[in-house]
Amino acid sequence: ARAPWWLFSFAPFPLFPRPRGAPPADSGELQTVAAQLGVAHPPGFPLYVMAAHLFTRLLPFVSPAYAVNLFSAITGALTVAVVYLAGVTLTGNRPAGIAAAVALATATTFWSQATTANVRSLTGLLAALIILTLLQFQGAVRRGDRANADRRLILVALSMGFGVTHHVSLLFLVVVGLVFIVLVDPALLRSPRRWIKPILAASLGLLPLIYFPLRAAADVRGASADLATWPGFLEHVLATGFRGDLFYYLAPADLWQRLRIIGNILNFQFTLWVLIGTVVGFLLLTRRDRNAALLLGGAFLIFAFVAATYRAPQTVEYLIPGYVALTILLAPAVAWSAEEGERFGWAGRSLGVLGIALVFVGVVMQFPDHLSASGREHEADSARDYAGRLLADAPAGSVILAHWHWATPLWYLQEVEGARPDVVVKYVFPEGEPYEATWTRRTREEIAAGNPTLTTWVPATAPADLPVSEPVGEALLYPTEPRTSLPPGFVPADVVISDRIRIVGYSIEPPADQALSPGDESVLTLAWQALDILSPDS
Repeated sequence: ARAPWWLFSFAPFPLFPRPRGAPPADSGELQTVAAQLGVAHPPGFPLYVMAAHLFTRLLPFVSPAYAVNLFSAITGALTVAVVYLAGVTLTGNRPAGIAAAVALATATTFWSQATTANVRSLTGLLAALIILTLLQFQGAVRRGDRANADRRLILVALSMGFGVTHHVSLLFLVVVGLVFIVLVDPALLRSPRRWIKPILAASLGLLPLIYFPLRAAADVRGASADLATWPGFLEHVLATGFRGDLFYYLAPADLWQRLRIIGNILNFQFTLWVLIGTVVGFLLLTRRDRNAALLLGGAFLIFAFVAATYRAPQTVEYLIPGYVALTILLAPAVAWSAEEGERFGWAGRSLGVLGIALVFVGVVMQFPDHLSASGREHEADSARDYAGRLLADAPAGSVILAHWHWATPLWYLQEVEGARPDVVVKYVFPEGEPYEATWTRRTREEIAAGNPTLTTWVPATAPADLPVSEPVGEALLYPTEPRTSLPPGFVPADVVISDRIRIVGYSIEPPADQALSPGDESVLTLAWQALDILSPDS
């Protein structure tokens, strides 16, 4: 079945972030390494980096940030089309495929990930391709078309190879897929010669991994000589530094709480009628095609379990392959509900038609319900504005110590757009001690080296051994010498509070003569002096 053209342009395209968008955390890093062909954090995502870099080359008339955002939108739209094809392949019913495709396209996290730089949209596309090719393989086996089945098996293997290369988590889908292949065509186990071409195809999918040793010596973000060694290569590709986070929440009490969170996440992604439709679709599929039910149900369950037990804050994003499998289960509900109801006469058929109608209502209602939660202004320019102000206001030759959230847009502005090359941005990562202790120590070290230091860390209580800080936006500047005059732009004042504090100046952002609308933010910054020694409890 051919996908309707409009499915390729559904939802993500009109909701791009602004062209200047340089989002925080992983998104900012991905934009940076894609623009310069660098190396992302483990597992490195070489396929993504090369494809996103190609977009920056093909679209020289937009910013690299926007080009990388666009890559996510296109891979997201392609995923929607592949899910449609999978639904039609499974049921032979076009409306069923449309229901599955639109349900995924309007899911909250899927939509938001399709509007900003991230690896999840490509992960979803590769997961959908694996499932689609597996279902096509099954169809060829059922028709007795062995030649076509073997060709489809090559495509399955190629999709799996590229999938594991892109994100090692898709290995879980590969395991489910291999079980599905054996159940669909047990004769494969007795025909080793039929394995040769699929194995070669899977190996071809692993070729992007060569990118790491090729870029090991390059002067780009993330490159390291270790990538040209087997230990360093394997450590990066397998992301062994995160191995302690996998299956972290296996204790019964923890696991139960985490599984409950999965339920909350699904309610956040889909309306109730869509979730009911996926359950009905799974039950109907077990009656007509148990192998396909195992593939789709198993794929969702294994990703739900892995995401629930993984120690990381991005659980909603790690579940995207599970969302793909779950929405395809809507297709049997739409295609077969009325047919199954025939066994109970007009009442059963009427109930089936009503159920189909409710599924479509649920799918359509996801659009307005999830729009505000996902994406027209998703991230927008807030991170760029924050990072841009830090760089603009940083003293010459200063050091910025930043959380991961803010370090990456700072790197993008510096390394891709050339902003403030005189400033050094350093990421402050956990080092096994209390995080506040790490921040205090590293700030102290930079000041001792004579560097004016800005930190994105705002301590609850100012450390006694650090200089008096002053705000720069939402960050703090620790100058090497005490300030003796008002900062530029401050209005002088002379107000004494309780004979203990003298207000010597202030600034208002935006300026006082600029009109504000309800909901706008205004920031008042005070410059003050202590007239008396303040106790810690004051």
